[in-house]
Parts: sequence; structure tokens; C-alpha cells
Amino acid sequence: MAKWKKRLIAGVLTLALLGGLGTGGYYIWKGNHTEVIEVFPVANISEQYWGDNTSVSGNVSSGKEQAVSLSEGLIDHINVEVGDQVQKGDVLLVYDTTSFQLTLQSDEARIALMESNIQRKKEEITKYYTLKPSEWAPKPTEKTIDHGALTFTKKKIDVGTKSLPDGAYGLLFRIQPGVKVTSDFLKWLRKGGKTAEIQLYEGETMYASYILDGTQLPQPETKIIDDGEPEEDDSSHEDSSGDDSSGDDSSGDDSSDDSSGDDSSGDDSSGDDSSDDSSDDSSEDSSDDSSEPAPDPGDDSSEEGSEESTTPEGVGARTRFGKMQTVTIDPLDDDWDPFEGLTFTGDGVMLNMDARQRNFGQLVTCTPITYERYETIYIDNFPEDAGENYMYSRKDLAEMAEEAEKELVEMQLDLRELNLNYEKDKLIGKTGEVKAEIDGSVIQLEDPSSLTVGETLLTVKGNETYTLTMYISEMRLSTMQPGLQVNAFSYESGNSFTATVDEIGMTPLEGSYGWGENPNNSFFPVYAKVDDPNIQMSIGEYCEITLPQTNETGVAGFFVPRFVIRKDDSGSYVMKTDENGLLTKQYVKTGRILWGEQIEILAGLSQQDYVAFPYGKTVREGAATKQVDYPSY
Repeated sequence: MAKWKKRLIAGVLTLALLGGLGTGGYYIWKGNHTEVIEVFPVANISEQYWGDNTSVSGNVSSGKEQAVSLSEGLIDHINVEVGDQVQKGDVLLVYDTTSFQLTLQSDEARIALMESNIQRKKEEITKYYTLKPSEWAPKPTEKTIDHGALTFTKKKIDVGTKSLPDGAYGLLFRIQPGVKVTSDFLKWLRKGGKTAEIQLYEGETMYASYILDGTQLPQPETKIIDDGEPEEDDSSHEDSSGDDSSGDDSSGDDSSDDSSGDDSSGDDSSGDDSSDDSSDDSSEDSSDDSSEPAPDPGDDSSEEGSEESTTPEGVGARTRFGKMQTVTIDPLDDDWDPFEGLTFTGDGVMLNMDARQRNFGQLVTCTPITYERYETIYIDNFPEDAGENYMYSRKDLAEMAEEAEKELVEMQLDLRELNLNYEKDKLIGKTGEVKAEIDGSVIQLEDPSSLTVGETLLTVKGNETYTLTMYISEMRLSTMQPGLQVNAFSYESGNSFTATVDEIGMTPLEGSYGWGENPNNSFFPVYAKVDDPNIQMSIGEYCEITLPQTNETGVAGFFVPRFVIRKDDSGSYVMKTDENGLLTKQYVKTGRILWGEQIEILAGLSQQDYVAFPYGKTVREGAATKQVDYPSY
């Protein structure tokens, strides 16, 4: 019994071992046969948005120096001289209030012009953000056109021969050596005034064309011709072998007697019988020589001359002149060989003028053209109404938008200053007084007559520290706090300096004062004291202020193609490699979407990571990976 149990236990262990080996083998097999997923570095597909920046606009709002510019209007008197000490609120000079109304009108005109320029600049910025970048331009495509096999007219061109389509001159025929044009076809062209082109080929290479214009083909010609050579008439010489004498038989009387006798020749020199003789001769000629053309029965003038005899009856030969007749000759009566007198060479056509008998059209020679059945054409697919779309890259558009936004901010600051000056000028217009804005001393005073409007008339140098006013959007306002140091650059004086945030204003301003910002955001003033006590600037100078980076990663976000990002109930994620080289699901925080195809990554992914794409059934967590440079999409 114990032996049986031992055997049973051994069998169970054996089965378990086999089962374990089988399961392990399955997983080993599965691991070896799982598809390896390609992953590529984020850095190779990511982009920085060139419109990203950490700069805001601002201006020197107060400080050590007050510059008073000459305004339109007459100056009544000036209260200070160079070296005078003044306090804030002291009257520096007084304008004539009546003439100062011109200054107010100029202020209003400048404000209206600036507002118009600002509106145009906003439209320009909107255009840059709505134009389609060159990266989206339709890609050109290729198309192969099959023109079909080259077809020729065989044997001959005749009335009813089918013309090839698309003939430039009405009818089109292609022929090779040996093909002729029939007389009937030529006459048909002439009668209908039609035009035909006959292209001359050797093999599949065209060397020349004949242009046959039916209105120019030769017409039939009518001619009067002699009916032939003079002929002998021996019908009266039945026996001339026995009489050789010619002496007495040469008289005209004998000739006349013979003609009235039994001579059956019918020849008579009498003018009265000439019409009968003409009829008899015509009949005789027609029966004796059928190859001669028949005379025109309506032409009574075709018979000329009469029989003349130089020998007596029965002696020698008698001759007569032939008759003249009218005939019609048509140059198109015979078929025509267009290749006649032409020799084709590799370079063109040689003409043998001695061999050319007839030419019924205009011969146009050309450089030999070998027929190409297949033609590849390129289609740019570029829309006709694209306008400025696809002209600039995304980078170019972002840079142009940024530059335009900077110009807009500067315009808005100028408008703000114009409005402030307008309010000051309205007060001056009431009293004519220009007052000191800071405590200090007068260091400059110019002669008003030597200046033009807008030039500096008077300068007061003070002792207080310069104050920089920054314009911060509501999205960045939470990052501002007293003690924060910023870097600034003044475009007018060219100074680079630092300033420390001193006060944060909580009343929003009108207008947009930032580039790369949502224009719908509100902007708030933030005041900072300039750290360098010795720097020299003027109140109102425009400045660009660079803020410290404040986002979660410590750097600006980067953008990746949207197709890399997947979503589930928990949020957006990517499939990236872990430290073991296996795929893992990584959730990410996303931000803006640019041009509908790029999405900002704010957290969860770095440019050193490797991600997978395209996604499929094999892209799953735990899958083995293989690093490549770029996705195979």
C-alpha cells in the first residue's frame, strides 16, 4: 500500500512539473514572439512656440528727471531759470490760454490717429494668427496621363477617311511613307473649302506636317491646244506606182479638176464647201485616232486652213494642218504622294527639289518629335484663392505676430501717454500753468523761438529714485510679489537695468499691454523701483521687462503633435518607455493648442523621454521597445 502511494505522489509531482514547464515555456515563447514596439525621442518631434516669452511692457513713470516739451500755443511767461530749485507743484511756465486751444486740437488729432493705427495693428495681429502656415500647404502630386497608342491612317487618305480627334486645322491625319492622298479627297477639300493637316511620320517620329487649305488648292484650267501633228491623206492614191511624172501636173487647174472628180477623199480647196469638209474631217479624225481629245462641238472657230497640194493627182503625199480645240485640265486629277521629294534624317527633313513634282499645301518642318505615350504631370494643388496663406512658416508667423504685438503695446503706451498729456493740457488750457512733477532743480532751459513743437524746452532734475511701471496680465499677476527682481531694457536711452517690485496695483487698465498673451485678459499695473541710483533716464521711456520663469517645470512648455496624446477617463496620456525599456502609460498635463495640430506639454513628459506611435493592439503596457529616431507614420 505504501508503495502504491509513493507511485501516486511521484505521478502527481511529475504532472505538476510538466505543467509548470509548459506554463513557463508558454510565457517564454510569448515573450520571444511579442512584437517589439518602436519608440522615438520626444525631442525629435517637439517644438518650441516662438511666440512664447516671459517679457512684458512698461515705462519709466516717475523719477529723477522731468522734461517739459514745447507745446503749440503762445508762452505768456516763464517763471524759472537754470539753477532754480523747485518743488512738486510749482509753476514752471504759463501759456496764453486762448492760443493754447490749438494744443488741445492737436492732442485730439494725435489721439484719433493713434487709435486708428492701433486698430489696424490689431487687425494685422489677427491676420498672423489666422493665416495658415506653409507647413500646412497642400502637397504637390504627380499624375500619369496615358495618351493611348499612336494611330496612323493606313493605305490612303480618301473621302470618308476618319479624321483623328483634336485637329488644330479641322481634319487631322497621321501617315507613314507609302500612304497617298487621293484625287477625290483633294477635290473634296477644294469644293468644301476645308482644311486638313497631314502629319508625316517615320516610325513613331514626326518630321513635318502638310497644311492643306481647300480654298488655296489649284482650280481646273481651260486651254486651247492643237489636235496633234499634221497627217498624210493617201485615200486618193489608189495606184501611184506607174506615174512618176511631175512636170505638167503641178498646175492648180489640174488639182481643181481632180478634186471635183471621183476622188473619195472629200478634200476640196473651195471655201464654199469648207464647213462640210470640216465636219467630214472631224468625223474622220475621231475614227482614225481615238486617243486625241474630242473637239468642242460648240466652237466654230476650231477649223483653220485648207488642203494644199504640191503634186498632181496620184503623185506624192498630201498633208493638212490639224485643228485647234478647247480642253479643261484639272491639276487634282491624280493621287498625291506627300512624301515625294522628302528624305528624313535624324536631324530633320531634306528636300530634293528635282524629285518634287507637286505640292498642294504648306510644308511645315520641325525638329523630329518622337511620340511619348505616357506623360507625367505635376499638380501643385495650391488653391487659387489662398491669398497669404501658406506663405509663411509657423515660426515666421509667430515672430511676426510677436513683433506686431510689441508694436501694439508701444502704441497703446503712447496712446496712454497722449491721453494723460491731453488731460494735463486741458488743465493747462484753463490756467495756462505748467507745474513741476518732482522736487529738484532746473538744469535746462531753451529759447522757445529756437525750438519746434515737441522739442525739450525745460528740464528739472530731481533726487527721487526712478519708478518702473509694468503691465501684467491677470494670468501672471499671481506670480508678482513685493521683492521680486526683474530685468529691464529701455529702448530710448539704451539702458539695461534691474528693478525690484514695490507695489501691485489692483485696478485693471483698459487695453492689452502684452504680446503672446490672450487679448481678452485684463492687465494690471505693477510698480518697481530701479535698483541703480546713478542711472539716467527720462520719464515716459518705453521699457521691455523680462520676468522670471514661473511654470511648474521651471521652463516654458513645449509642443508635440496631437496624435501622440491619447485620452481616457483619467485624462491625457502617452505611452513611453520606463527605466527597464518597457512601455508604460504616462499621464501628462496639457496646455494650449496651436494651429489645431500642436499641443503644449506642461508636465508629465520631458524631451528626453521616448514615446510610441502609431498606437495599435500591440502597443500595451509591458511591451518591449526598440529605439528609433522618428516614428514610421
